[in-house]
Amino acid sequence: MTADRILRAREADASIHAPDLLNEAETALLRARDGLSDTGHYRSVVDAAALACLRADEARIRAVREKERILRITDRCLRETQALMDEARSLGAERLHGAELGSYSSRHSSLRASLERGTIYEAHDGVLVLKSDLLDFLRRVDDERE
Repeated sequence: MTADRILRAREADASIHAPDLLNEAETALLRARDGLSDTGHYRSVVDAAALACLRADEARIRAVREKERILRITDRCLRETQALMDEARSLGAERLHGAELGSYSSRHSSLRASLERGTIYEAHDGVLVLKSDLLDFLRRVDDERE
């Protein structure tokens, strides 16, 4: 049961978001298993196993919350990049930079699909780069208008 909780924490990416708690859980589980070989140390085995369960659950919860936070940030950035592309279109960027704007739109669609597939980290990293690229593009388009 304790090993299953540690496995669930790992599956939730606890090794990324809560490595300290996951390490504590694994260490406590090892102590519990080692204590099983020593007769008469039943209480220490139970204590170690309980600590392992507690830390594994905390690690899983922390990891899930962090992934949810990254998901929200990524989704917000995707909406912001869509607004930046709309702004560029309103400034007439399609006329002079249609291929470049199309490339940004394609990247945006790919990142949205990536997020929907559940590859949160890939989408997060990609959307931050896209947002930066779009801000630079929008500055260039705006400068050309002046």
